[in-house]
Amino acid sequence: PEYLVTDGFRFTPRFALARPHQHPKNYLGFISNTGANVVTVFHKRTMEVVQVIYTGIGPRGMALDRNRGIVYVALSGEDAIGLISVDSMEQYGTIKLRFGDEPTELALSPGGETLLAANYGSGTVSIIDTRSRLETLRLGLDPDPVWVVAGRDGQKAYVLHGLPNSLSVVDLPNRRLQSTISLEESPWRAALNRDGSRLFIVSPYATDLQILNTDSRSAAGTIFTGAHASSITVDPRNDLVYIGKKTGEVVVADPISGTFIDSFPVPGDAGFLTIDGEENMLLVLSAARNTLHKFNLVSKRKLTYVPTEKGAYAVVVMGEL
Repeated sequence: PEYLVTDGFRFTPRFALARPHQHPKNYLGFISNTGANVVTVFHKRTMEVVQVIYTGIGPRGMALDRNRGIVYVALSGEDAIGLISVDSMEQYGTIKLRFGDEPTELALSPGGETLLAANYGSGTVSIIDTRSRLETLRLGLDPDPVWVVAGRDGQKAYVLHGLPNSLSVVDLPNRRLQSTISLEESPWRAALNRDGSRLFIVSPYATDLQILNTDSRSAAGTIFTGAHASSITVDPRNDLVYIGKKTGEVVVADPISGTFIDSFPVPGDAGFLTIDGEENMLLVLSAARNTLHKFNLVSKRKLTYVPTEKGAYAVVVMGEL
């Protein structure tokens, strides 16, 4: 190796300081990183990191209130929910829950007045008034709550329970459990269609997408999509269902025809999916590679990516559907 450099070499470092400029909040996205205890803030067009926010221990699921400019993040290691300002890109407060709650997933009502937290540690769901920032009620449902979805009309919420293979339907206006539905497979993630009449449920152990009629609370069919599902999102503009897999693939299913119509590879795994409706992009978060990739929804071509911190878990973005 000493013969490879014949004329020597020189390294002269130079440093420059610049005042960071304020990024338009309509272009911001937020990534929770459980392993690093931070939330990464990125510019959704340039896919550049613009801020890193320390949140506390174990940030996981998030919910975005675009109208009020607030990002709620579940701090599973602190039994609390952090509040991040979209304007200042700083955490300015927390909502304390009970010891041992270990909140993991959040859902926000359409009007932003009610926040639901699925507490994995205590097996409960907290219903929180966002104006007072207080828990108004907690429901002791089936154990192992792994996901929560708020209905598009603000009337219902749906809680998935992994081990009991069940789904809880919560009446939000009356703050009570409406019904419990048994499922064939252990549910993991779910998403609603455009009018809220269908709930699409995926399981890592099942090869079919389960479809539930939310009005009759009965099964409305299945679509074969293959195994190893880890995430799901629905484009409400056309009701196409996007299913991310641990094996590095995204499958597109059409509920109208009852078949999957497309699939494309993604780097690493597809641990979390969301759609940026303003740019018509699919954002795919890979926990294995700690990266967030941006795909064009029409061509399915990967455009660029942004690096995250250790333990990438969830993402919310201004303009998401």
